[in-house]
Amino acid sequence: MIILSQLIGGIYLSLDKGKMDQTKGTIKESVGKATNNESLENEGKQDKVAGKAKEKTEDAKNSVNDAIDKFKQ
Repeated sequence: MIILSQLIGGIYLSLDKGKMDQTKGTIKESVGKATNNESLENEGKQDKVAGKAKEKTEDAKNSVNDAIDKFKQ
């Protein structure tokens, strides 16, 4: 799993790529709504969907790897 970590103001953040894309999408969508920028709002919605897809794919990959590890034991 890809983990992006950063220390910000003493707070340790750890987000996988899917969650990061979802967060980025939420921000873009909110800014798009606030500024009446439909294009940015739609881009944010697309980022959120892509992030959820990445997260589900990573979850499935981890499940398969866990099953393989159990089988090897």
